[in-house]
Amino acid sequence: MDSASPDTSAYTDGEPFQREKRTLFARTWLPFCAAAQVANPGEFVSHSLGGWPLFVIRGKDGALRAFHNTCRHQQMPVIEKPAGRCDMLRCRYHGWTYDLAGALATAPPMVAPPDPKSVRLGSIELAEAGAMVFVRVQPARETPPSLPLPGLVATSTTDAACNWKTYIEAMLPQSGREKPEWELIWPLALRQTAGGASVVRQIVPRSFIRTRIVEFVFGDADAAAQARIAAAAAADKAAAEALQETRAAGNVGSDNAAVRDFRSRVAAASVEAAA
Repeated sequence: MDSASPDTSAYTDGEPFQREKRTLFARTWLPFCAAAQVANPGEFVSHSLGGWPLFVIRGKDGALRAFHNTCRHQQMPVIEKPAGRCDMLRCRYHGWTYDLAGALATAPPMVAPPDPKSVRLGSIELAEAGAMVFVRVQPARETPPSLPLPGLVATSTTDAACNWKTYIEAMLPQSGREKPEWELIWPLALRQTAGGASVVRQIVPRSFIRTRIVEFVFGDADAAAQARIAAAAAADKAAAEALQETRAAGNVGSDNAAVRDFRSRVAAASVEAAA
Protein backbone atom coordinates (compact mmCIF):
# COMPACT_ATOMS: atom_id res chain seq x y z
CA MET A 1 0.00 0.00 0.00
CA ASP A 2 1.41 3.39 -1.02
CA SER A 3 1.09 5.58 2.05
CA ALA A 4 0.73 8.72 -0.08
CA SER A 5 -2.05 7.53 -2.37
CA PRO A 6 -3.25 4.03 -1.40
CA ASP A 7 -5.09 1.97 -3.97
CA THR A 8 -8.69 0.91 -3.37
CA SER A 9 -7.55 -2.72 -3.43
CA ALA A 10 -5.77 -2.21 -0.10
CA TYR A 11 -9.22 -2.16 1.49
CA THR A 12 -11.26 -4.39 -0.81
CA ASP A 13 -9.11 -7.20 -2.24
CA GLY A 14 -7.68 -10.42 -0.89
CA GLU A 15 -4.11 -10.14 -2.22
CA PRO A 16 -3.14 -7.10 -0.08
CA PHE A 17 -4.60 -8.90 2.95
CA GLN A 18 -2.46 -11.96 2.24
CA ARG A 19 0.59 -9.71 1.90
CA GLU A 20 -0.19 -8.12 5.28
CA LYS A 21 -0.51 -11.61 6.75
CA ARG A 22 2.93 -12.63 5.47
CA THR A 23 4.71 -9.43 6.47
CA LEU A 24 2.99 -7.29 9.09
CA PHE A 25 0.87 -9.80 11.05
CA ALA A 26 3.39 -12.64 11.02
CA ARG A 27 6.21 -10.71 12.69
CA THR A 28 4.35 -8.40 15.05
CA TRP A 29 3.02 -8.97 18.56
CA LEU A 30 -0.77 -9.17 18.20
CA PRO A 31 -3.30 -8.84 21.04
CA PHE A 32 -5.10 -12.13 21.54
CA CYS A 33 -7.25 -12.04 24.69
CA ALA A 34 -7.49 -10.67 28.21
CA ALA A 35 -5.32 -12.50 30.73
CA ALA A 36 -8.39 -12.89 32.96
CA GLN A 37 -10.04 -15.06 30.30
CA VAL A 38 -7.37 -17.71 30.66
CA ALA A 39 -6.56 -17.42 34.35
CA ASN A 40 -7.28 -21.04 35.32
CA PRO A 41 -5.96 -24.41 34.04
CA GLY A 42 -7.79 -25.60 30.95
CA GLU A 43 -9.27 -22.21 30.03
CA PHE A 44 -8.77 -21.29 26.38
CA VAL A 45 -9.54 -18.61 23.79
CA SER A 46 -9.36 -19.23 20.03
CA HIS A 47 -9.37 -16.83 17.06
CA SER A 48 -8.68 -16.81 13.39
CA LEU A 49 -6.27 -13.91 13.72
CA GLY A 50 -4.72 -12.27 10.68
CA GLY A 51 -5.53 -15.37 8.63
CA TRP A 52 -4.16 -17.92 11.13
CA PRO A 53 -6.34 -20.18 13.28
CA LEU A 54 -4.74 -19.93 16.73
CA PHE A 55 -5.57 -20.60 20.37
CA VAL A 56 -4.20 -19.81 23.81
CA ILE A 57 -4.64 -22.19 26.75
CA ARG A 58 -3.58 -22.34 30.40
CA GLY A 59 -1.86 -25.65 31.17
CA LYS A 60 -2.30 -27.82 34.24
CA ASP A 61 1.16 -26.63 35.27
CA GLY A 62 -0.10 -23.03 35.26
CA ALA A 63 1.85 -22.06 32.15
CA LEU A 64 0.09 -20.17 29.38
CA ARG A 65 0.81 -21.41 25.84
CA ALA A 66 -0.23 -20.52 22.31
CA PHE A 67 -0.68 -22.94 19.41
CA HIS A 68 -1.79 -23.16 15.81
CA ASN A 69 -5.33 -24.52 15.95
CA THR A 70 -4.62 -27.37 13.53
CA CYS A 71 -4.31 -31.07 14.31
CA ARG A 72 -1.01 -32.58 13.12
CA HIS A 73 -2.89 -35.44 11.47
CA GLN A 74 -4.82 -33.73 8.67
CA GLN A 75 -4.74 -30.03 9.70
CA MET A 76 -8.31 -29.99 11.02
CA PRO A 77 -9.20 -27.69 13.96
CA VAL A 78 -8.54 -28.97 17.46
CA ILE A 79 -10.69 -26.33 19.16
CA GLU A 80 -13.97 -25.26 17.58
CA LYS A 81 -15.34 -22.87 20.21
CA PRO A 82 -14.21 -19.25 20.70
CA ALA A 83 -13.66 -19.75 24.43
CA GLY A 84 -14.18 -22.33 27.16
CA ARG A 85 -12.44 -24.86 29.36
CA CYS A 86 -11.22 -28.41 28.73
CA ASP A 87 -9.05 -31.12 30.28
CA MET A 88 -7.67 -32.44 26.99
CA LEU A 89 -7.54 -31.24 23.38
CA ARG A 90 -9.28 -33.71 21.08
CA CYS A 91 -9.71 -33.37 17.33
CA ARG A 92 -13.23 -34.55 16.64
CA TYR A 93 -12.46 -35.61 13.07
CA HIS A 94 -10.10 -38.53 13.69
CA GLY A 95 -9.65 -38.61 17.44
CA TRP A 96 -6.10 -37.41 17.92
CA THR A 97 -5.92 -36.16 21.52
CA TYR A 98 -3.34 -33.77 22.97
CA ASP A 99 -2.55 -32.71 26.52
CA LEU A 100 -2.76 -29.06 27.50
CA ALA A 101 0.95 -28.60 26.79
CA GLY A 102 0.39 -29.61 23.14
CA ALA A 103 1.87 -33.14 23.23
CA LEU A 104 0.00 -35.97 21.50
CA ALA A 105 -1.49 -38.18 24.21
CA THR A 106 -3.54 -40.76 22.28
CA ALA A 107 -4.67 -41.58 18.74
CA PRO A 108 -6.89 -44.39 17.39
CA PRO A 109 -4.68 -47.30 16.21
CA MET A 110 -5.92 -47.03 12.61
CA VAL A 111 -4.63 -43.45 12.28
CA ALA A 112 -1.89 -43.34 14.93
CA PRO A 113 1.49 -41.89 13.85
CA PRO A 114 4.58 -44.16 13.88
CA ASP A 115 6.17 -42.21 16.74
CA PRO A 116 3.43 -40.57 18.85
CA LYS A 117 5.92 -39.13 21.36
CA SER A 118 7.44 -36.93 18.66
CA VAL A 119 4.12 -35.29 17.70
CA ARG A 120 3.18 -31.92 19.15
CA LEU A 121 0.88 -29.08 18.17
CA GLY A 122 2.64 -26.20 16.42
CA SER A 123 3.48 -23.61 19.05
CA ILE A 124 3.94 -19.85 18.67
CA GLU A 125 5.38 -17.13 20.87
CA LEU A 126 3.24 -15.77 23.71
CA ALA A 127 3.62 -12.93 26.20
CA GLU A 128 1.44 -11.92 29.12
CA ALA A 129 1.75 -8.14 29.07
CA GLY A 130 -0.25 -6.55 31.86
CA ALA A 131 -3.95 -7.29 31.47
CA MET A 132 -3.64 -8.61 27.91
CA VAL A 133 -2.09 -11.64 26.23
CA PHE A 134 -0.11 -11.13 23.00
CA VAL A 135 1.03 -13.71 20.45
CA ARG A 136 3.49 -13.67 17.57
CA VAL A 137 3.63 -16.24 14.76
CA GLN A 138 7.25 -15.62 13.73
CA PRO A 139 10.21 -14.40 15.79
CA ALA A 140 11.24 -10.74 15.57
CA ARG A 141 13.19 -8.25 17.65
CA GLU A 142 10.42 -6.10 19.10
CA THR A 143 8.97 -6.52 22.58
CA PRO A 144 5.21 -6.65 23.25
CA PRO A 145 3.43 -3.55 24.58
CA SER A 146 2.49 -3.59 28.25
CA LEU A 147 -1.09 -2.78 29.24
CA PRO A 148 -1.32 -2.48 33.03
CA LEU A 149 -5.06 -2.16 33.59
CA PRO A 150 -7.50 -2.71 36.47
CA GLY A 151 -9.73 -5.77 36.70
CA LEU A 152 -11.78 -7.01 33.75
CA VAL A 153 -15.50 -6.34 34.20
CA ALA A 154 -17.06 -7.02 30.77
CA THR A 155 -16.30 -8.47 27.34
CA SER A 156 -18.30 -8.25 24.12
CA THR A 157 -17.74 -9.32 20.52
CA THR A 158 -19.12 -8.04 17.24
CA ASP A 159 -18.28 -8.43 13.55
CA ALA A 160 -17.94 -5.48 11.18
CA ALA A 161 -18.23 -5.64 7.40
CA CYS A 162 -15.02 -3.75 6.72
CA ASN A 163 -11.30 -4.13 6.24
CA TRP A 164 -9.27 -4.01 9.47
CA LYS A 165 -7.50 -0.83 8.32
CA THR A 166 -10.83 0.86 7.64
CA TYR A 167 -11.98 0.19 11.19
CA ILE A 168 -8.81 1.60 12.72
CA GLU A 169 -8.86 4.65 10.44
CA ALA A 170 -12.45 5.36 11.49
CA MET A 171 -11.35 5.40 15.15
CA LEU A 172 -8.19 7.48 14.81
CA PRO A 173 -8.21 11.09 16.09
CA GLN A 174 -10.04 13.56 13.88
CA SER A 175 -10.31 17.32 14.14
CA GLY A 176 -13.71 18.41 15.37
CA ARG A 177 -14.54 15.05 16.96
CA GLU A 178 -16.15 15.63 20.35
CA LYS A 179 -15.88 12.12 21.82
CA PRO A 180 -12.69 10.89 23.57
CA GLU A 181 -9.93 9.83 21.25
CA TRP A 182 -8.70 6.28 20.83
CA GLU A 183 -5.01 5.46 21.26
CA LEU A 184 -3.66 2.94 18.77
CA ILE A 185 -1.70 0.09 20.35
CA TRP A 186 0.19 -1.03 17.26
CA PRO A 187 -1.06 -2.70 15.17
CA LEU A 188 -4.37 -4.26 16.27
CA ALA A 189 -5.63 -2.72 19.51
CA LEU A 190 -7.25 0.56 20.53
CA ARG A 191 -7.43 1.97 24.05
CA GLN A 192 -9.64 4.67 25.52
CA THR A 193 -10.49 6.01 28.97
CA ALA A 194 -14.23 6.32 29.54
CA GLY A 195 -15.03 7.79 32.95
CA GLY A 196 -13.58 5.44 35.54
CA ALA A 197 -13.18 2.63 33.03
CA SER A 198 -10.50 1.70 30.56
CA VAL A 199 -11.71 0.19 27.28
CA VAL A 200 -9.53 -1.92 25.00
CA ARG A 201 -10.74 -2.94 21.55
CA GLN A 202 -8.97 -5.87 19.98
CA ILE A 203 -9.07 -5.78 16.18
CA VAL A 204 -9.25 -9.32 14.75
CA PRO A 205 -8.77 -9.36 10.95
CA ARG A 206 -10.92 -12.27 9.74
CA SER A 207 -10.64 -11.58 6.01
CA PHE A 208 -10.02 -8.59 3.75
CA ILE A 209 -13.63 -7.39 4.24
CA ARG A 210 -14.52 -8.87 7.63
CA THR A 211 -13.19 -7.70 10.98
CA ARG A 212 -14.08 -8.93 14.45
CA ILE A 213 -14.03 -6.43 17.31
CA VAL A 214 -13.56 -7.76 20.83
CA GLU A 215 -14.15 -5.07 23.45
CA PHE A 216 -12.77 -5.39 26.98
CA VAL A 217 -13.94 -3.09 29.77
CA PHE A 218 -11.61 -2.75 32.76
CA GLY A 219 -12.00 -0.90 36.03
CA ASP A 220 -14.98 1.06 37.38
CA ALA A 221 -17.95 0.55 35.06
CA ASP A 222 -21.42 -0.02 36.42
CA ALA A 223 -24.36 -1.23 34.31
CA ALA A 224 -25.14 2.28 33.05
CA ALA A 225 -21.52 2.90 32.06
CA GLN A 226 -21.36 -0.45 30.30
CA ALA A 227 -24.53 0.41 28.38
CA ARG A 228 -22.99 3.70 27.22
CA ILE A 229 -19.81 1.92 26.15
CA ALA A 230 -21.85 -0.66 24.23
CA ALA A 231 -23.86 2.06 22.48
CA ALA A 232 -20.66 3.82 21.46
CA ALA A 233 -19.28 0.54 20.09
CA ALA A 234 -22.39 0.03 17.95
CA ALA A 235 -22.12 3.57 16.59
CA ASP A 236 -18.43 3.09 15.83
CA LYS A 237 -19.14 -0.15 13.97
CA ALA A 238 -21.71 1.66 11.81
CA ALA A 239 -19.23 4.45 11.12
CA ALA A 240 -16.53 1.98 10.07
CA GLU A 241 -18.90 0.12 7.75
CA ALA A 242 -19.98 3.41 6.18
CA LEU A 243 -16.32 4.34 5.67
CA GLN A 244 -15.72 0.97 4.01
CA GLU A 245 -18.41 1.82 1.47
CA THR A 246 -16.56 5.00 0.55
CA ARG A 247 -13.30 3.03 0.26
CA ALA A 248 -15.00 0.53 -2.05
CA ALA A 249 -16.31 3.44 -4.14
CA GLY A 250 -12.73 4.61 -4.71
CA ASN A 251 -12.40 7.33 -2.05
CA VAL A 252 -9.29 6.36 -0.09
CA GLY A 253 -7.66 9.77 0.29
CA SER A 254 -7.38 11.50 3.66
CA ASP A 255 -6.37 14.91 4.99
CA ASN A 256 -6.21 13.39 8.47
CA ALA A 257 -2.63 13.36 9.81
CA ALA A 258 -3.29 10.38 12.09
CA VAL A 259 -4.59 8.32 9.16
CA ARG A 260 -1.63 9.28 6.99
CA ASP A 261 0.78 8.26 9.76
CA PHE A 262 -1.03 4.95 10.21
CA ARG A 263 -0.87 4.16 6.50
CA SER A 264 2.83 5.01 6.38
CA ARG A 265 3.50 2.69 9.30
CA VAL A 266 1.59 -0.19 7.68
CA ALA A 267 3.53 0.29 4.44
CA ALA A 268 6.90 0.56 6.23
CA ALA A 269 6.27 -2.55 8.34
CA SER A 270 5.38 -4.56 5.25
CA VAL A 271 8.54 -3.47 3.43
CA GLU A 272 10.81 -4.14 6.44
CA ALA A 273 9.35 -7.58 7.12
CA ALA A 274 9.53 -8.59 3.48
CA ALA A 275 13.19 -7.58 3.16
